[in-house]
Amino acid sequence: MRRSLPVLLSALLALPAAAAPVPEPVPDQPGGWRTACQQGPRGSFCTLMLEQTYAENRGGRGTVTLSLRRDTDCTSLHVAFERDIDVGRPVALQLDGGAPEPFYTGEELNLLARIVDAETADAGHLAATPEVAAFIDDARLGKLGDADAAASEMVARFARVKSPDRLGVACPVTARLLPRLREARTLRLSFSVAAPGQPEPYHWPALNRRVVEVPLDRLAEALDALPSGR
Repeated sequence: MRRSLPVLLSALLALPAAAAPVPEPVPDQPGGWRTACQQGPRGSFCTLMLEQTYAENRGGRGTVTLSLRRDTDCTSLHVAFERDIDVGRPVALQLDGGAPEPFYTGEELNLLARIVDAETADAGHLAATPEVAAFIDDARLGKLGDADAAASEMVARFARVKSPDRLGVACPVTARLLPRLREARTLRLSFSVAAPGQPEPYHWPALNRRVVEVPLDRLAEALDALPSGR
């Protein structure tokens, strides 16, 4: 599966390209979604954006921005944070009452690629994740097809990427997620904000845990209302 790492890196490098574009004067969409459309290197694209606040446990409120970027090739999902998050702790999305779907750092995904390429046998903490362990076993047994097929499947299952200021869900993962996004009522996002400076000895990590619930009941209508010809 020697092509897995280049394919994975290609997916990861595409994620920052979905930074919020300069909005054109397009009317707001249903449910508070905002639309921004512009011309990009590969043609025109539109992004649906929704800001959602959440409670801070020391008072006040924080904000995240959920975006769905759609062009002629694909749709990708992104989350922008107004403050850094702790990528060393679990980050996951959950649709309604479904199972949490974790995000991974680029280093973790590169390790997964190396494991499947048999460049290393040490899965580290990834081996404790049932979904990842099952994928590794299937790939090594050839159940996922040839090298290209296994590489594509790895991206489609796991390219949910976390970085300190944003989350990115690559196009193949979003393609599988989108039908459920259209039907779901709520996207629940769980993460930990980064602690300011070095944690004190008495610091309790649970104090930095946050949960945001983003309403999706009007998302399908908003997607259908995007300008035509984009």
